[in-house]
Amino acid sequence: MGLASVLPARYPNLLVNGAGGIAVGMATNIPTHNLGEVIDACCAYLDDPEISVDALMEYVPGPDFPTGGIIMGKQGCRDAMHSGRGSIMIRGRAEIEEHGKDRESIVITEIPYQVNKARMIEQIANAVRAGSIEGVAELRDESDRRGMRVVVDLKRDAMGDVVLNQLYRFTSLQTSFARIQLTGLSGLWTSSSGSEGSWATGTFRLRHPFGTTRCTTVTEMCSYEHGIWRTSSDCLRTDSPARGRRGRQS
Repeated sequence: MGLASVLPARYPNLLVNGAGGIAVGMATNIPTHNLGEVIDACCAYLDDPEISVDALMEYVPGPDFPTGGIIMGKQGCRDAMHSGRGSIMIRGRAEIEEHGKDRESIVITEIPYQVNKARMIEQIANAVRAGSIEGVAELRDESDRRGMRVVVDLKRDAMGDVVLNQLYRFTSLQTSFARIQLTGLSGLWTSSSGSEGSWATGTFRLRHPFGTTRCTTVTEMCSYEHGIWRTSSDCLRTDSPARGRRGRQS
């Protein structure tokens, strides 16, 4: 038996799980996407194969990162959907809570994608010691099995909004994800620098290759199952007369 030429993927696994890699003269960095949104976009493409990228973005507005965070702005996502390249700004989710009578605390519950929590806490501590971030009284990690919780206690005279902006500026609590959607299609490497419509290297040019691959997979599967059914039917038709003759003889 030879290697399979078509893998039976029921959905665009490349978009849902993401991918990343570096080779000679090329690299790819594809973020993860929401499974339900991607399937809804596939259904919309089946209903209208000529659907535009902007219409598909109503179903998949952008990546869905497993570590949470907040995507700042839409232009980076739009560039990636159209051309396959774009810079997506991500901020960790942080809230300012009252701590005592006249003190505040910054509570971080989500961090940007591919950011190490321990490394981020170390960056905050180093920035405080260097004087880049002012007004921090205490830093502790209260994360447990229920979720992430990094607490930054502020001094009495510190303003929570100001310190939070300093955290975004001097630490990895705010990062950018460089999206490069380089994809191998039919043995060829393509970058999605195409025109309107991309979901194969842009994002939505993959709609056509995936649809073609899915049709091929279903066709081969049905042909294989039909072949087994035909073989079984031929055997039954061959045995039927013999059973009938034996029945008449008895």
